[in-house]
Amino acid sequence: MQIRIPTLLLFLGALSSAAALAQEGPLARVTVRNPLAEAVTGAGVAISLRPDWVAVGRFWVQEDDLAVPCQADDLTGDGTPDELFFQLDLPPGGSRTLTVWPLAEPVAFPPRVHAFLQRQGEFVRPVWQSELWGFSSSGAGRIDVFGRTGPALTGERSGSEGSAEAPVLAAGQRSDILLPGPGLGAGAFFLSEYPEDRARMTRPGDGSPAGRQASSRSYRVAPRGSNKAKLEFKVLADGPIRAVLQAEVTNWRTDRGQYEARLLYLLEAGKRHCEVRAQLRRQATRSREVRLGSGFAQLPGEVAFDHSHSWMCSASREQLDSASDQAAAGWRGLALWWEKGAFETAVYTEEDGGNHLVVLRPDSNRTVRTWHAAAWGEDGGLTSADQWRQYVERTGRELANPPVVLLETP
Repeated sequence: MQIRIPTLLLFLGALSSAAALAQEGPLARVTVRNPLAEAVTGAGVAISLRPDWVAVGRFWVQEDDLAVPCQADDLTGDGTPDELFFQLDLPPGGSRTLTVWPLAEPVAFPPRVHAFLQRQGEFVRPVWQSELWGFSSSGAGRIDVFGRTGPALTGERSGSEGSAEAPVLAAGQRSDILLPGPGLGAGAFFLSEYPEDRARMTRPGDGSPAGRQASSRSYRVAPRGSNKAKLEFKVLADGPIRAVLQAEVTNWRTDRGQYEARLLYLLEAGKRHCEVRAQLRRQATRSREVRLGSGFAQLPGEVAFDHSHSWMCSASREQLDSASDQAAAGWRGLALWWEKGAFETAVYTEEDGGNHLVVLRPDSNRTVRTWHAAAWGEDGGLTSADQWRQYVERTGRELANPPVVLLETP
């Protein structure tokens, strides 16, 4: 989304010209090229901030007479911005050139994402949402998904304190498309400590009712020790076009070791999928090969499941409505992508109604990146299993071939 500068200046009121926003000349000229032979809508562009840019703090991105909404994000959680993020529509194989300026005063672009922490007694549940979709996490071991019936952001939540039920938005705005339960939901982070049986997985529980349901044991293993972990959540960015949440997992004990992990949840405006970056920061383990993994629950009434070396997806034709417990006809879809070089094996487990898993090899920083998506028919986002697979394949190509960025500084 771009906003013509006269329109934006009218919106801002106090600002009279683009020149009044920019101070001391431009910082850089940025050329963004699409490596794909197909158009990409809302391509995310991330630029690492140079040390001499950090003190600037605020930025203005401009293309001709168009202002491009942007934000400077702190992805490390140390309080210092380290990445400039914006989105562009890119033509097939084409490029666009923009200018980055320092900004003297903050500019409030219309918010298109929202992230916050929902407190349930002593427990905290992170929630992040775009106009299309909503996500939340139970104990960092499960991702819940919520479908919208219209494009809107809201912070309203309901649900009894301490309940395992997932939160719901105001009537007409979203509904839980998966019944709350101990399965993986629309995605999860887990450890695979048993090379002889990769279906065994351990997730960090936080002691909450939802966390106990989602993460109380190591699958196929009698729980001999506590799996409760200390979880700390923090909102690192709350829009306008990208939401970022951090989960710090410490004191995580399993049958084979003790771990610390850091997870980042990133959601861009106009997207159905969110990114999860999971990193093992410390480990003391008796396992000779620790792997990280992800996956999603088998949808009730699942009619299609497919996978490749870098994604898997499923579609369902009928789903229980979580509010009424009545069967409601309609399409539901889940999808998961990962980096190609990380794939080790795919596994199906029947526990908790069935879960589709993928075991991944961490990179040199003990990190894996996954992307999670969901869709339903109520907003026109899912009309058939074939249409869902086509979306998954197209999004997979975009994730594997991000925009190429050329930065030129004065």
